Amino acid sequence: MKKKFSNDLFLDALFRNHLNRNSFAELAKIPKMTVYGWDDVDHIKKREHIEAIERILGVKYEDLCVPVEENLTNTRLPEPEEDKENHDHKAEWPVVGTSAAGPQLSAVELSDYPGVADRWEAMPAGIKCPDPNGFALVIVGDSMTPRLPDGCIVFVAPNIQPVNGQVALVIIEGRAGGRESCVKVIYDEGDNLRLHSYNEDKYPDKIIPKKYIIATYKVVAFKYMVFGEM
Repeated sequence: MKKKFSNDLFLDALFRNHLNRNSFAELAKIPKMTVYGWDDVDHIKKREHIEAIERILGVKYEDLCVPVEENLTNTRLPEPEEDKENHDHKAEWPVVGTSAAGPQLSAVELSDYPGVADRWEAMPAGIKCPDPNGFALVIVGDSMTPRLPDGCIVFVAPNIQPVNGQVALVIIEGRAGGRESCVKVIYDEGDNLRLHSYNEDKYPDKIIPKKYIIATYKVVAFKYMVFGEM
């Protein structure tokens, strides 16, 4: 019988070991975004990740998998249609979702960038970024106006670490264990990360403990303005 990795059983095992996904990722030396990505997979592909689960949590990987009922009617949803256009990822990046720049931190919708995307956007003129995993997001909200208005497109380089005072996509562990995101100016304050909005009269700074920060990715440009030097 076919089995599928159970994120619920994984979270239970973390709880029993007094861990969360962030602390597990640090112990296992696995990127946090990889661990958060396990909530929607059929199986974990890398053997070293499976070995880390078994070593740290004291469980067998098979015990975290549950049977999947076979579809007896043999009906299947259609496979997603491949993007047959020839995209040069050095010149255009896939638009993979939205990110909040308003009062709420909304879930970021990330795909397997730079995979199939319904929409691709050309990099602003003169911008060269070598990040092969770069992607674009559409800003939702007004907290980053006037420089990043509602509806503008930001270009995010996940392999480039932002520094103090730069604009970044911040991925945060949500209250229910999911992912939340926002685009803000970031400031490292020891155990905390301060998130600053350009529209500061309406949106005060947010202070987030670093233990809840999954990742910070540098915003290298937005349509058509550049933030700093690469």
